[in-house]
Amino acid sequence: MKAVVISGGQPLSVARAQVHLNGADYVICADKGAEYAELYGIVPNLIVGDMDSIDELKLAEYTKSKIIKSSREKDYTDTHLAIIKALAAGAKEITVLCATGLRSDHAIANIRLLLFIKENGSTGKIVDDENTISLCTGETVFHNKKGMTVSILSLSDVAQGINLEGFKYPLIEYNAGLDWTKGISNEITSNYARISINSGRLLIFEIHNA
Repeated sequence: MKAVVISGGQPLSVARAQVHLNGADYVICADKGAEYAELYGIVPNLIVGDMDSIDELKLAEYTKSKIIKSSREKDYTDTHLAIIKALAAGAKEITVLCATGLRSDHAIANIRLLLFIKENGSTGKIVDDENTISLCTGETVFHNKKGMTVSILSLSDVAQGINLEGFKYPLIEYNAGLDWTKGISNEITSNYARISINSGRLLIFEIHNA
């Protein structure tokens, strides 16, 4: 099952958001994300969060959506709660929209939630108007994306055995730490490209408009 979580950061363009929403089996909004759902012309299946960032009158309009209101004093962010609900519903693919842009602390926390999704048996990605962000713990393959700019960051103290095939700047069995910046702004030069890693975790940024 494919789920989409709409968070409360910088909203995506309508066209880009609808690409992902049109293929979704289940849509969950995290708090203010419900306002963005209206922008995208969809009614979410579920709205979760402490509702401190959405107008009460706007929330009341969602008579066909299940609403779960949490305490403002809680151990999880609203986006984290939405992802928990997506996993509980059986989602094997989770796309998170509107998760970056407005507050850097929330953006970084949301990106790190890709680890939580992976550890719970699903695959996840974050999409904004500039990037598609995903996690690589084994390999990531790109088909027909020649010319795309891709940036790679380590999410591990030591990411071991990084290999880049089909890139302008290839790597063979390279080790990288958290302070590694050599992976920024590489370019796919082949219709088939591959990133692999022997151990550790990498963040992959596919840059849309570079």
